[in-house]
Amino acid sequence: MDAGTQYSSCIEAILAKPVGVVNSVPGAIFLCLFILVLWCCGVHGQMVTMAVTSPITMAAFASNAELFAAGAQPVFHPIFMTLAITFLGGTGNTFGLCVLSLKAKSEQMKAFGKATIVPSFFRLSEPAIFGAPIMFNPILMIPFICGSLVVAILYWLVCTAGLVTAPYLLISGTYPIFLSIFICCLDWRVLVFVALMIPLTMVIWYPFFKTYDNQLYRQEQAEKEAAA
Repeated sequence: MDAGTQYSSCIEAILAKPVGVVNSVPGAIFLCLFILVLWCCGVHGQMVTMAVTSPITMAAFASNAELFAAGAQPVFHPIFMTLAITFLGGTGNTFGLCVLSLKAKSEQMKAFGKATIVPSFFRLSEPAIFGAPIMFNPILMIPFICGSLVVAILYWLVCTAGLVTAPYLLISGTYPIFLSIFICCLDWRVLVFVALMIPLTMVIWYPFFKTYDNQLYRQEQAEKEAAA
């Protein structure tokens, strides 16, 4: 082996190490956490990590597409866990919060629910993140992060157990809840998984939503009394 070949092999080995770390279960969980924390700080997490995640995600989809074309079962790559933190209402799976807000006591959260329920159904989370706000909100940041990690881990488990087909079709664009992940694997079982995740995330959101809603309600009542 000549020096040039050795040099090229060395560079390839060095560049492959970050890929192996990110495309592992611990690495993917940490990546999901990092993305969610960035959003809580008002920074677009996916844009920050895109340079690292996009090539890995595209390679994973391409590999699974080849397997499916050959008649084999697609393999779950841990990088797919980053998809699961956006299943229900965009990043942070905020759809449950928007649904709960429709029955809020405070006027602020009622208005928030009405304004964000449609964008959230189409997986646009920015109105929820900046409208509640979830950003820099120590109460709502907790379910925003924890609920999404739960969905990501459960998605990994059901796919590796063969209960849901791993994604193999890379489709760009923003699609509504249910349709967005279904068109990536064309497996009806993923619709059942997403349907089960909606009430689960609502349960996770509920105590934190209730605490924040009551806090806002008390503030509104105090302002009304002061004005009277």
